[in-house]
Amino acid sequence: MRALCFAILITCAALVSCERPVGPETWPATKQTVPSGYAMIPQARQIDDLFGPAWHSCSNYRHPDTVEWISEAYFAKRYQLVMVVRAKVERPSGKVIEVVDEPRFILMKIEEVTGGGGTSYDGASQREFGANEWAKVVKAKGDFGVIGIELNYNDPVPGFEGLIAHPRNGVQMSEKMK
Repeated sequence: MRALCFAILITCAALVSCERPVGPETWPATKQTVPSGYAMIPQARQIDDLFGPAWHSCSNYRHPDTVEWISEAYFAKRYQLVMVVRAKVERPSGKVIEVVDEPRFILMKIEEVTGGGGTSYDGASQREFGANEWAKVVKAKGDFGVIGIELNYNDPVPGFEGLIAHPRNGVQMSEKMK
């Protein structure tokens, strides 16, 4: 249930992402913010390097000029990895200028994919961890076993390919943008 609530929260946050004109009381568009955040948040690049193109976005805008950066990756035909970190944004330029705190990671096991990109999760298998554990996973080239999380690579979820093909709110960084 907790995983389902988190997934709903991430989806809603992405839907209210900032595709509005920039001004003193508005926020820059995600496509303005993501390239600079990607350059400043090494974990976002690491997720792409380990699991292929992730979706990167900003949401939950707060004063004074703080956002939640979200990187969301799908891999091994069963798993979803979400990284969330607060960052400070310079509104006129749309650039991420500071990472405010340590990233948090949530690894979820997808149980079922339904039509239209819907998913259900195995809440009991959800794992949350921080930057220190993530550094171990990166050093182990994506092996979550180094932090005590064993993944099942031999049981793909039917419909997973359709899920990852479903459009998301955010930006996937191409080689040209990196």
